[in-house]
Amino acid sequence: MLLMKSQKNVKSRCCDYHRTTMPLNPIELIWAQMKGYVARNNTTVKLQDGRQLLKNSISKISSKNWENAIKHVMAEEEKFWTLDNLIEETLDPIIISLEDEESDDDAFLPDDNDVVI
Repeated sequence: MLLMKSQKNVKSRCCDYHRTTMPLNPIELIWAQMKGYVARNNTTVKLQDGRQLLKNSISKISSKNWENAIKHVMAEEEKFWTLDNLIEETLDPIIISLEDEESDDDAFLPDDNDVVI
């Protein structure tokens, strides 16, 4: 979350909502289908027609649409788990030794003449 301060107002802004929630939320996929239907069929741009299109879009959503949305979410979740495992396998062998016999420990310490900021 990002906080922005302009004079006396403090505003809060979250990260891109759709990119973070849509892949793992089947209702967002269904909502996107409904909005797409309304957008494709909205020729008059009148509120009353938009309401009717929304009702029509609800009736067009079937159990098969829900099944596909849930399968898609499960596949996306599996991709995330696979990616997480790959990252873990890559990072696990990386070992950073803080005490190396060959390094000169005093080289990184400030001398009396150095200014530490």
